[in-house]
Amino acid sequence: MKSNIISTVIMTFLYLVVCPMIRSFFADFKTASTIINLAVMALMIVFSLVRIHDVKDFKGYGVCAGDNAGKMKLILPLFILPIMNVPSLFMGANVTPMVTASAIYVGIMEELIFRGCVYKLVDDRWGEHKAIVFSSIAFGLFHLINLSGSGKDIVYLTILQVFYACAIGFAFAVVRARTGSILFPVIVHALVDIIGMADENKKFDVIFDSCACVVLIAFGTVYYVKYRKETGIIETAA
Repeated sequence: MKSNIISTVIMTFLYLVVCPMIRSFFADFKTASTIINLAVMALMIVFSLVRIHDVKDFKGYGVCAGDNAGKMKLILPLFILPIMNVPSLFMGANVTPMVTASAIYVGIMEELIFRGCVYKLVDDRWGEHKAIVFSSIAFGLFHLINLSGSGKDIVYLTILQVFYACAIGFAFAVVRARTGSILFPVIVHALVDIIGMADENKKFDVIFDSCACVVLIAFGTVYYVKYRKETGIIETAA
């Protein structure tokens, strides 16, 4: 329990404080900045994995292929999210190698923190069903950090993103519970962010986030109910 709390704090601190500070410091170094950014992101991921390795519980944090590969097909509907984002490619989104690397980094780190550390922390103490709900809400509230940005619509856009993050966090947490792995959440998360980070069209962001919330809530609810039935929380009719 204690080691899991320490892991959560360390990874969150690295992700929110250390990495942004280092990247900001080298921002004016032009070409070298890109290399340094890539190196820093890689080191953050390696350090986080080493921390999990030190507590000797890769599987407990979902850093594995998954116990039930047959259920992997159940998460295929999640890939509708990056597909929904494709239109932004024709609306000015500029997908660069750096944007792609940043999206992959964010996908890995946020899944390690929320579907890995936070999920396990709650699961160990109160069970996986509470872990699904709590990690989803925590992931949504985490995006309130975007209020530090600028723009006249920043509050509205941030609130929308909080709801969207809760919804996608719920769907990802259900997948984590059903498969025992954060592999597919990492892949989908990165694919969504690759285009999302490159898209400057905030109007499309609003449309995408709104539609995605509906899809995610529907997907998450259906598979969460099925999962609760499988684990005996909800009794099926005889």
